Amino acid sequence: MGTSCKIIAKSGDVYRGIRVHFDGYLEWAGVILFRNYNTDDKVYQLISLGDLSVLDANIGTNFDASDEHLRAEKRIEHQCVAYHRDYGRPLHISEGHTLEEVFEDEDHAYLWDGDNWIYCPYGKPLAMLKDLIPIQQALESKSEVSFEYAQDLFDEWVAYADKCLKEHNWRFLGFTTWLGAIKNLSGSQIEEVIKLTLTSHTDK
Repeated sequence: MGTSCKIIAKSGDVYRGIRVHFDGYLEWAGVILFRNYNTDDKVYQLISLGDLSVLDANIGTNFDASDEHLRAEKRIEHQCVAYHRDYGRPLHISEGHTLEEVFEDEDHAYLWDGDNWIYCPYGKPLAMLKDLIPIQQALESKSEVSFEYAQDLFDEWVAYADKCLKEHNWRFLGFTTWLGAIKNLSGSQIEEVIKLTLTSHTDK
């Protein structure tokens, strides 16, 4: 089960938005957007991909996402995985003249205002207009990694490791290496994830 988010940008008098299925957390999607998609051109290139399975640091190029080995390679290269471009599904971009028209109850929402990213953490259309805050402020006020995000990362790695073992691939990445190479976490974030997951599994 992924944590979804909506990425929205205004073009003229129209809001255009795409849905991201996985890792919509502020700690992942918010940081990726803040660091890598910070000009109108980059944001509009991203929106033009349509709905995403995975948001990452690079727009990337077309590939066959049904090929699991190719998909793993592209994740290492930190490129987005788009449903239309990479899976061949119909292109979907939400459009409307109000935020409510393009927001669809995702867990998180990010709005590009032409200069900065604005964040809505609540996932409720009626809350958006009154609860939007600059993403930098949200990142500064939040701890390095939330407990929920750390647990989801651990569960995702376990699934990855199990799959490798079933395929007799004994050279799969350890948890710490995977966090850095695949999820692109900083050293301090990795330390926080390890601490939270160890605490959780020790307490059980």
